[in-house]
Amino acid sequence: MSFWLKAVNLIVCVGLIFGYNAVINIRAQDENINELNAKVDSLQAQVDYDKKLVQSYNSSVNPDTENDTNSDLSGPSVYNNGEYEGTAKGYGGDITVKVTLENDTITDIQVVSAEKEDQAYLTVATSILERIKSANTADVDTVGGATFSSTGIKNAAIQALNKALI
Repeated sequence: MSFWLKAVNLIVCVGLIFGYNAVINIRAQDENINELNAKVDSLQAQVDYDKKLVQSYNSSVNPDTENDTNSDLSGPSVYNNGEYEGTAKGYGGDITVKVTLENDTITDIQVVSAEKEDQAYLTVATSILERIKSANTADVDTVGGATFSSTGIKNAAIQALNKALI
């Protein structure tokens, strides 16, 4: 009888330890998510600031186009032509994106490296590439179901575009 009591106590203790570890891991992941969200918010604020700065510059260079909805097309160039790469953290590791620019237009964007990225998430996340190209900006929504991977692609594109700034 004593043997069974000890065995049950051991099983209960092991179960409590595993449960405690699971709670600790979940809390650590929540903290990591909160830190990453804060970084994304910070980057978004920087992007918004940069957009206002470019608009201000365009207005000062050519004040006649201030109220023109196509002023970004007729104003001075914002980006140098060429191919630029940017790298950012995705779900499983670094994602490198190559952006091709011509006359301030994103003509091509592709993932050139994502070695440690989970292929299932990366496959879903690559739909953001067409959004970025169509919008001609990296200021697009991330892809649901692959948020970290698509955020990595988006941030890598922002980095590449920043390298292309005149």
